[in-house]
Amino acid sequence: MNEAAPADDSFHEPAGSDPFWTETSWYAFSIPERRLTGAVYPVFRPNQGVCSAGVYVWDDSADSLHAIRYARNWWHLPMPDHDLTELDLPNGLSYRTLEPLKRYAVRYDDGSELSLDLEYEALHAPHAPMLGATGHLDQACRVTGSIRLHGDELVVDGFEMRDRSWSVRKDVGPVRAGYSYLVGADRALLAMSIWGGDTYFVMSGYHLIEGDLVAVTGGSRRVERDSHGRPAKVQLSVTDAAGRRLEVTGTCVNRFAFQSSPNYFAWMSMADWELEGEHLFGEDQDVWSPDLLRQAQRQGYG
Repeated sequence: MNEAAPADDSFHEPAGSDPFWTETSWYAFSIPERRLTGAVYPVFRPNQGVCSAGVYVWDDSADSLHAIRYARNWWHLPMPDHDLTELDLPNGLSYRTLEPLKRYAVRYDDGSELSLDLEYEALHAPHAPMLGATGHLDQACRVTGSIRLHGDELVVDGFEMRDRSWSVRKDVGPVRAGYSYLVGADRALLAMSIWGGDTYFVMSGYHLIEGDLVAVTGGSRRVERDSHGRPAKVQLSVTDAAGRRLEVTGTCVNRFAFQSSPNYFAWMSMADWELEGEHLFGEDQDVWSPDLLRQAQRQGYG
């Protein structure tokens, strides 16, 4: 695995003039006992001078944008004139890097609808399958703090994920992939998979065990869908660089139909994962370009 540097907490210089050069910085939070998940997801397009900022909260009561507990996305905000490490967006979202590559604060205020006051403390060094002019990193974190949702004060104290990416990300083109993870106090697993024509092949990820961060070297992801095509159960079979073979089964306990950008749709599902007799919560992101999703629906998902 590559080693991230403190500069990777900052905005990256676009690798060329492509208008679809994109940078993202996603933070998740959850309260598993309430089946409640949240996501903060700004998308930056510096070559166009714009960004968007989405904030979402959902549980097992609804999965559509208009019906989940909270959903707002501001498109075409001006690209910030300051760094991501001290981010303040005009929609009330702020990021602070408290300790590079280790600790972060995420705050958001939308009056009586929703406010967030969260701190993220990394459980390990960033997993960085790509770094440089284009890159991606993932990091499991302990998340503490509070949210106020429609007047209800909720305590957050658990484990979740953050990730970062910077690359050209077109608004058209085929996409079919999976991003699946589970996180506990001393163990985590991430499997990033891509559709290969007849199954999902795990192409990257990591296994955190006994303080060691070990690369995932291969495997598969299998999805059992309900009558609406939504993931119901997910089976991961992965191997890591230490030669371990892991069989993990996740039961999806909530879902959100998430359109992060014109070409990226995902079923975002909190999952109750079973690994070697232990239950850990996390997420399964079932990612599609809309054209491939429509085709799969017609053909029964293959």
